[in-house]
Amino acid sequence: MDVLVLEDSQELRQVWCDFLEDEGHAVTAVDNAESAMAAMHEQPYDLLMLDLHLERGTSIGVSHYARTALPDCRIIMITGERVFAHGNHMAEMPGVDWLLRKPVSLPDLAALIDYAAMSHSPKAERA
Repeated sequence: MDVLVLEDSQELRQVWCDFLEDEGHAVTAVDNAESAMAAMHEQPYDLLMLDLHLERGTSIGVSHYARTALPDCRIIMITGERVFAHGNHMAEMPGVDWLLRKPVSLPDLAALIDYAAMSHSPKAERA
């Protein structure tokens, strides 16, 4: 899968990217919302991993933009806060497929990404 990772912590971004690449995914990493949107102009992605709270704002606008620019893309939103405890994130972020809380277990992340790939594969549909 082609994955775009938006995470403002350099250390965490590197851990996720290394892990995803080891799992066989092509990864683009960015540290801010503007770079994420620019990257979506450059190529289509199968999956976005978005840190909710960034140094300068949130990534909610990125998820909204992705629903228009990349309608087949799956979105995982990741947060370190205890917000949206009852699944009510859908009211704020209707385009987000899954919400994970930090710290994210890498085996759990791999399983979710495998599920995302199986549940919707736009590249396979285009072939």
